[in-house]
Amino acid sequence: MPKASHTEHGEKRINKGYTVTPTAAKLFSDMASERGLSASNLIEKIARGEIPLGDESPVNEPQPTDTDNFEKRISVLEEKVNALMLVLQQKV
Repeated sequence: MPKASHTEHGEKRINKGYTVTPTAAKLFSDMASERGLSASNLIEKIARGEIPLGDESPVNEPQPTDTDNFEKRISVLEEKVNALMLVLQQKV
């Protein structure tokens, strides 16, 4: 009997193969079992950021854009300039 196609997340699943040591395979299988998941579902959830890796940020967490970084740097520079202006005003 053929397996039913999985269409969770609106996509059909594909077969992929990865090579790991027997120890890693056992540990991964245990991780999936502890969560009540299959190994495939655990990979899916990790890849989609639904299960974070250790103390890292979730994979899908929005990252700051170059514009955000630029604006933050400008803000810090403005604060430094303002502080410097106060010091100079006190000396006059």
